Amino acid sequence: MIDALCRMFHNRLYKSSLQDAAAIDIAIRGELPRESYAMSILRIAVRESALHEKEQRYSAKSDTSVKLPTFTLNRRLVPRYSLGLRMQGRVELTAKQIEQAAKQPDDFVSSFLQLENSKRKRTKTDPNQANFLDD
Repeated sequence: MIDALCRMFHNRLYKSSLQDAAAIDIAIRGELPRESYAMSILRIAVRESALHEKEQRYSAKSDTSVKLPTFTLNRRLVPRYSLGLRMQGRVELTAKQIEQAAKQPDDFVSSFLQLENSKRKRTKTDPNQANFLDD
């Protein structure tokens, strides 16, 4: 799972059409039952120091006031995947995506990159979006 997350962060930074800032945080949105497979994997990653659970929880990017459980990638893994340390923002994932990252890492990485690129295309072609460069 950690390798899949690192590759996802790397692809987001270098291969995604969004070219987002170097985020190394993940926030889990939606249901995350205590006894779920995803929670078990996250606990193991924290125990093995691959992830650190943050005490400060982020609000969801959507219009809810829900605070999401947030984890940070261990900074010692950052150079291996050519990630930055700026830690701007986070990636919101579901428990299902965490499970996929653990069980099918290649599928997780490719599907996440496709999702990010499709978001960019929708935003770019949406006539309702303000384009401040046209002014």
